Amino acid sequence: MNQKIHNIRDNSLTEILGIRNLKLLVSEYIPFHRNEMFAFNTKLNAFNDIKKTYITADRDKLPNSTVVETSSIETQVELLSFSLSEYSNFVTEIMYPEEQGIIQKEQIGISISQYGRVICGIDVIEAQGRSDILYLDYIPRLSTDIAFDSSKLLHDLLSEHQRELLNLNYYGRALYRQKYFMILGESMEPNLTAEEYLDKREKESELRQILDYIEKAKDLKNGDKVFIGTAGAILISKDLSYYEPILVQFAFARSVSVFISNYFNLFFSVSDEIKEVKEMTNNFHTDPRAVGKAQETLAAVTAECVLMSELSSFIKNSIKDAFDEYNVHKKHFNEDLSQFSDILEIRETLQSNWERADDIADLIKGLENEVTNLQNQISVIQEKRLQQIFRGIKDTAQIQRRMFKSAERQENKMQILEVIMSGSLAFEILALIVGEYSFSTEETFPRLFGLSLPSGPWGVILWFGINLILWVGLVFLILRTLQWMTKRLDDTLSVFLNFDEKLNMDNFNEWLDSIEMISAETEETEELTRRAIDAEFELDGNIVRASIVYDQKNAYLYNVTLDINKPQVKNQIYYEKIFKAMLKERKVFTNNN
Repeated sequence: MNQKIHNIRDNSLTEILGIRNLKLLVSEYIPFHRNEMFAFNTKLNAFNDIKKTYITADRDKLPNSTVVETSSIETQVELLSFSLSEYSNFVTEIMYPEEQGIIQKEQIGISISQYGRVICGIDVIEAQGRSDILYLDYIPRLSTDIAFDSSKLLHDLLSEHQRELLNLNYYGRALYRQKYFMILGESMEPNLTAEEYLDKREKESELRQILDYIEKAKDLKNGDKVFIGTAGAILISKDLSYYEPILVQFAFARSVSVFISNYFNLFFSVSDEIKEVKEMTNNFHTDPRAVGKAQETLAAVTAECVLMSELSSFIKNSIKDAFDEYNVHKKHFNEDLSQFSDILEIRETLQSNWERADDIADLIKGLENEVTNLQNQISVIQEKRLQQIFRGIKDTAQIQRRMFKSAERQENKMQILEVIMSGSLAFEILALIVGEYSFSTEETFPRLFGLSLPSGPWGVILWFGINLILWVGLVFLILRTLQWMTKRLDDTLSVFLNFDEKLNMDNFNEWLDSIEMISAETEETEELTRRAIDAEFELDGNIVRASIVYDQKNAYLYNVTLDINKPQVKNQIYYEKIFKAMLKERKVFTNNN
């Protein structure tokens, strides 16, 4: 790590504790299995003779073109050793852009095992212009930078499913996930015993910047010392490689603890989501949108439970493999390494992780049972609602059938009356012309029309035919006139709007007071007070008759039907937009979007 200038704002740091020849290990747990490991090594070109490659997060937008254009954000990866389905060791040179004037050469060695142990290591050659000793105040910045850069690097190499699992466990912020830090060095300045650093003052405060809560501070042989905390550990030794096998096991055990802690927080988050679904299902009488929201939330919770169950299996298998590996290494430990292993409590930590994972697996089963019960409950609610809808449709259909038959009978009666009235009118017109119903055809027609009709029966028949023709003509004229008048009277546009929105009752009542109320009906139960009102008001220069259905008790607007008399614009979408805009201006909804 080589920087000529820096962008640290607090230049007045008090340098108390320093570590010479600093090495930094960043450990984390990532869900892995042998197939994922095989795919990972394949991405690193493990089958090729040339083991060095460049990777980038950019995607080729024109794959058929002969030109590939990428940004400067890329990473060089050199594969050192691997076993296709068991492990991968490689070195990366990260070339992420820095602020102007900052020179940073960052090479990270990374080791990944098939059970998810990820160790990122760097040897700090120079930082902040210092090459011999680095003070603890600067190490948190350095470790955070390495943690974030390694997360970005692994993000491009992991499978989509692994990224999904990480995002679930870290609430969609997998790039900023928590890791466990190991600070290694040859010596610490000032050189004190481990207990002397825990002075409850400046020295301990600086240690806690890295370690958080300090669990142990122990002196080892030859002046070596170790500090163990909840967020990291510090090992000071002139022979760090001597402790390397144990440190790797310890770092993994602590990394799994970090992962399980986030996993347990995820469990509480999902439990809260299930409680929300329960509240929605209990309020389906009062909130018309409750069932829809409950279904959406429950679908997301179901998917999360499936992934959480999968994560539980990943964790338990990884801990089992780590136990096996630790037992193999422990057979070759000498007395000092065994003592060091006991200080680090690797076996106890792995055992604790196994028990926590086992407990969470049982909790996940409980969540899955609750999800199943809620799915059944929502199904019952939907069935009840469908039954209510079908009953309503059935009742409405029966009413409409009776009304239709009644209207049909009335229409037939009216048509008969119209025909009779037309005939009567026809005879009255003829009577008005000739003055009487019976007359002499020989005398009347020459006087009226200058025509002569045959005498006798044929004249009467012809005259009767003239009456019928006039009758038919009047019937046709009257019916067409009535149709035209009916069409003029029915020149209205109906617009149905479904809202199911929460009301601001003060503003809504204020709007109702401003329009002319015609009628109102109220249906009251323990859960709701359903009101259906008819009102008239002016909308965009048109007289509108509206039927408004809402829940007064729970403040929900269900639907509105607009009947627009002689609309200037015969377009339902137009009147729907201006009516909604009018309600928005009146701020009748609590969520006035």
